[in-house]
Amino acid sequence: MDVRGATATEYRQSAGALVAAAVGGLVIAGLVTLAGLAFLPGWSIPLRTNRPLVASISFSAGGLVLLLSWLSVFWWNRFSVLVDSSRVTVSKAFRTVAEFDARAVKVRSHVLKRTTNGVPSSTTRTLIVEAGGLEQRFTCPRFSRETFSAMISQLQALAAPQPVPVGNGLPAGTQRSGQNQAPVQSQGFQLNREALSLRSRRLLIVIGILIAAVLGYVAFLQFSSGPEDVFIGLVLAGSLAGMVLFFCFIALAAVARVKSRTPDRVGVDHGGIYLDQEYFPFAGLRRIQATPPDYGISQHNRLELLAADGRKRSVLLGLNSDRGKRPVFSEYPQFIALLQRAAAPWPGLLVMDLQ
Repeated sequence: MDVRGATATEYRQSAGALVAAAVGGLVIAGLVTLAGLAFLPGWSIPLRTNRPLVASISFSAGGLVLLLSWLSVFWWNRFSVLVDSSRVTVSKAFRTVAEFDARAVKVRSHVLKRTTNGVPSSTTRTLIVEAGGLEQRFTCPRFSRETFSAMISQLQALAAPQPVPVGNGLPAGTQRSGQNQAPVQSQGFQLNREALSLRSRRLLIVIGILIAAVLGYVAFLQFSSGPEDVFIGLVLAGSLAGMVLFFCFIALAAVARVKSRTPDRVGVDHGGIYLDQEYFPFAGLRRIQATPPDYGISQHNRLELLAADGRKRSVLLGLNSDRGKRPVFSEYPQFIALLQRAAAPWPGLLVMDLQ
């Protein structure tokens, strides 16, 4: 992401992703070259006896693969979005492919994550622009999570109407609009941290049941088998009990960590946000990053506050799939909607974390 002046911001591909793609192309080109050197001599007698010809063909093929790969990375798939005031310019391969006024369109996003056997393999991030009933989609290759989230947040903020704060709530340099809008009233939300305690109690019950089953198995061997079977049973029971305790205590530690990062109460007013007894004015924050409601599967709802002095506060606000069964924070969508209204006079302050 490149900032040009006070009003223009250019969102670019991640430098790390570009370097990784370039190195990947180099590795593939090297493999093609080695494959040519290893397998070409077996194809025909002339190639078997003419080693310089084999080397020329192999290195030429590898060089061609490297050239095409780097052209794809640094030219054909080069992508950027320039936001200058409300004017947006989308460029691909160093040429403009679209221009539009952000105030006259609806901006959405789509993030598709792919996994292979449960291991994340790739992520496709798409910018969706709708104007006059027509929809345009722009795939943003090699955009980082932070850059894509910040870009969507800025474009949506430009398209959204700006509410008028009251009193000293207006940030320096922000112009009032002619619309009258009521200020955001202070509202607090109580979180159900007991739901996390219930999970810990359930895990302890599971541990007790499993250990009791193991001990029952050993007792059964004691009364129905010979000494050798009892010894083997004891070794097996001890191993199973150790594994059960290890994994269950890891789960207990994870639940305890989530509970320690979950506040009892959160709230928002027209000038800031508070977590338990700590208040964070919008004027003293550089960025608020939040998980969109109903985003992902079993996704932790995270709220991260970055202060102007660099300090960071990160909390967890429940799982987005828990609302039907003892939820920790069922009002999370309402909380985010209220936070969006309250932070609207500070364009770009609130960023939805589009993972």
